[in-house]
This record gives sequence, C-alpha cells and structure tokens, in this order.
Amino acid sequence: MKLPKGWTASLGEEISVLITKGESPRWQGFEYQSEGAIFVTSENVRDGRLDISFPKFIPIEFHAKLKRSALRCDDILINLVGASIGRSCRFSLQYAEANINQAVCLLRLKPGIDPSWVSLYLQEPSVVRRLIGNNGDSARANISLSDIRNFTFVLPPLTERRKIAEILSTWDEALEKLDALIEAKERSKKALMQQLLSRAAARSGRTHARHRLGEIVERVTRKNTILNDRVLTISAQGGLVDQREYFSRNVAGADLSGYYLLKKGEFAYNRSSSKGYPFGALKRLDQYDAGVVSTLYLCFRIKSDAPVSSEYLCHYCEGGRLNFGLRSIAKEGARAHGLLNVTADEFFDLDIFLPSLGDQQKIAIILDTADQELALLQNQRTALGQQKRGLMQRLLTGRIRVKTNDSSQ
Repeated sequence: MKLPKGWTASLGEEISVLITKGESPRWQGFEYQSEGAIFVTSENVRDGRLDISFPKFIPIEFHAKLKRSALRCDDILINLVGASIGRSCRFSLQYAEANINQAVCLLRLKPGIDPSWVSLYLQEPSVVRRLIGNNGDSARANISLSDIRNFTFVLPPLTERRKIAEILSTWDEALEKLDALIEAKERSKKALMQQLLSRAAARSGRTHARHRLGEIVERVTRKNTILNDRVLTISAQGGLVDQREYFSRNVAGADLSGYYLLKKGEFAYNRSSSKGYPFGALKRLDQYDAGVVSTLYLCFRIKSDAPVSSEYLCHYCEGGRLNFGLRSIAKEGARAHGLLNVTADEFFDLDIFLPSLGDQQKIAIILDTADQELALLQNQRTALGQQKRGLMQRLLTGRIRVKTNDSSQ
C-alpha cells in the first residue's frame, strides 16, 4: 500500500487498547427488558451513526458481568457478521450504560488516536471492501477479532485529519437535516391516513366493513421451479428490492429452488422486527416482473373478487394498520434475532377494516401524492450521500490533499 507523503500506517492492535465483542444475554439466562443498560446489536450500527430509535435493554446484572465489553464514549463499533458486515460507527453517548452483543466488535483507541478520523476511515468504500475481504463473491462470512487486530489503518497528520473531518461534517449536517425532513414527512403521512379513514367512516355513516385478511387475499407458496435468481429483500424506502443492489452482493445461498417465486403485484410479509417495523414489514412487488424470497416470508395476492384496492392495501399496511392485530400474536423467536413467531394461520386470521372501494381509491390517490413528495426528499438524500461517498474516496485515501497551516506538508 503506497501512502501519501506524511501519512503513516498502523495495525488495529497498535492503535487500540481494547478489541473485543459481547455476548447474547439469553445464553446466560437473561432476557431483554423495558429498562436497564442499552444493548447495541448490529441493527443499531448504521453507516457512520448509531441508531437507537428502537432500543433494547438488558438487566444491569448482565451488563455488570460483561465489564470488558461495556461501552465508553468514542468507542468504535464494527459489525462482524450478517448482511451488515463491515458497517461501523462511533459510540457517541456520554454517561450511558451500554453493552454489545456477539455480532459487534468494540475497538477502543489509544489516547491521541482521533476517533472521528477512524470512524470516517472505516466508512470509505474501498476500506470496507478490504475489511470484509470482498473480491467479487469471495467476501468473508464473518470478520474475526484477529482480522481487526491485523487490519491496516492509515493516519494522516493531525492537522490534515481535522481538516478532512471538518469538510465532511458539512455533508453530514445536510444529511441530518434531510433525514429530519423525511421523518417529519413520514409522520405527516401516517397522520393524514388516520384523518382520511376517519372522514371516510363519517361520510358513510358507519364503521368500515370488517374482514379477515384471509377473506380478501390468498396465500402464495409457489416454489422457484424456473430457478429465478433475483433474490428479494425488503427495504423501507424501496420496498421489495434485488438483494444484489441493496447489499452490493448476494447474501443468499446457492440453491434457490426452495424459495417462493413472487410475481409483480403480489405481497410479502417479513416476519422480523426492524427499524420502523416492530411487527415486521409488508411490501408489494412493484419493481420487477418476478423475484424470489425466503420461505420465512408470508406471501399472498389479492383475490380477484375482493372489495379492496391494491394501492389502498399498500398504504394500509405501510401505515401500520395491521400492527394492533400483529402485536397480540407476535412472539419474538427463541434466538432473539428479531424473528417473530407469527404463524400463517394467525396472520391470515387478522382483522382488516375497509371503507367502500370508491373511498379506498380516493384515499390511495391522496397518499400516492404524499409518497411522491417523500420520494423527492429521499432522492435528494441519495444524491447527497453519493456526493459524500465520492468525496470520502478522494479525501480519506489521500488522492486529494487538503491545505492546512502545517508547514511540514
């Protein structure tokens, strides 16, 4: 590795005082609870930021047993396994009792090693590829603590590090403002849906017609006999998307014949809790003519004679209108990985309340407009994120040098 003039390279073990990981509470007889120490999992470690909008907590007794992996402000967190392997962030909470599970690495830096720089460096795309050993399809299944200890970190002079961080912080501030606008728009859309449903009920002079979900939809269990290789995953913004586009690699197994084949216009419910979807996400396939999903998903299509608009059903599900019923039947899986024990019978027995078909279509048109406004903001966010990544690739590798007052440069 050829270094820019004045830059140095050090191994992870040379710049740190601690490299470790946590444990699963259930392996030692503890359960999650509503308060206690914050428990950080790979889901909380996003690209360059810690997301605890849906926090998990562990008993203080378990936290005390795991003193070695207790977090401190400015620790660096790196995801070791799964679809988010290589994702990293800086732990920035002060005075918070917090710990990590076995899927997250804690990298605690020596005094004098700037955590802001290390956090930025680990977000640079070529650095991430090197960390996970991603050469085509040969990415590691997991990153070991030994991999982190022996990983090469590049360090510019202190004045240059600070200047680079200052430049990139401008993009971060703009991204944070867009994120806040997007969240506000999403809340506004949910409130609008509630308002529209209330108005429709008042106009009809009665409550909406009550149905069982299984009365208006039919389950799809067709196997992938045509060996379609487009493996779909659920994205909050994009709906059902190609896994290769979403993760920039294929994380499914080689044999896809046992997967369900989903066709355009059909729906899939992912029985896993995730950010924004505590009782699982349900999406319609819109982007492709067909694709395949894991048999852990519950798939269905609307019956031809059902009194429901497909567009309305999309908004109904996205607005969390099934959550009340799901909350009563959803039981977290024994391995505590967010998998919900929702059976097919329970799911299709859920109640769904529908206004008249005409009202459904009017509501869908109004909410489609709100979605278009959201899409504009999300496109702006994507474009700004791409600009930041392009700038990072140049600044964090020394392809472009920043001017400082340091005469030694």
